[in-house]
Amino acid sequence: VGVAFKLCQALWQKMRGKAFTGDLDIVALGTVADVVPLLGENRKIVQQGLRVLKKSKRPGIQALLAATELQEKEITAGHIGFVLAPRLNAAGRLASALRGVELLLTEDGEEAQAIAEELDAANRERQAVEQEILQAAEKQIEETDVKQAHVLVLHGEGWHPGVIGIVASRVTEQYYRPAVVLTRSGDMATGSARSVTGFDVYKAVQSCADLLENFGGHTYAAGLTLRVDKVPEFSQRFEAYVAEHILDEQTQPTLDITAVLDFNE
Repeated sequence: VGVAFKLCQALWQKMRGKAFTGDLDIVALGTVADVVPLLGENRKIVQQGLRVLKKSKRPGIQALLAATELQEKEITAGHIGFVLAPRLNAAGRLASALRGVELLLTEDGEEAQAIAEELDAANRERQAVEQEILQAAEKQIEETDVKQAHVLVLHGEGWHPGVIGIVASRVTEQYYRPAVVLTRSGDMATGSARSVTGFDVYKAVQSCADLLENFGGHTYAAGLTLRVDKVPEFSQRFEAYVAEHILDEQTQPTLDITAVLDFNE
């Protein structure tokens, strides 16, 4: 979102000869939803965008604030990250992301209200589906010696592909292990990988490239597709790679300390 905004600013400057500072409600919404560090310019964009968001003239944003009972509240980055963005994302996870786009583009108040209510319902459905998959994944984990395992590779038939990334994140957060959650459909399996702080899960997936139909990602998250009959070998090789390259402290809970203060301070 930040890159798109800077491109818009550059084009506006070149075409109109002046700075573009519009749409900060949308830019703030997207910047927080992208889970980028709120530092430097990102922080300034969100700070100013939150003010615009509260008074936004967009029917879609007003409808979304109404559907989530935030109209009378002081909007924070937390409200975007945990309340507004999940509803915009829910449609894309379960069906088509177009409904979120339509909500932000519509100029019709009634249409905005209808879409906002639809997205709110989709988010509740997403939560239910996520919980169902998470419970099934937990049953598999119960059969694993987590202390001996360096990774958790979990798979199930027909798990919703739009939700498995969230489930992988939940597993990683709870067990401090890189996790891969795969959904099987026919003879193919599609999955999402998530990592712990400081470990490059993309390189771990890449080490198994000869077993995969395709893959992509970055340090902390990756996506992959492979044949179901290759899943056992992938699990073994993925575990072996991580066991060799991960540090013990990367599989332990971490506490980020900003500063050490004595009692008087």
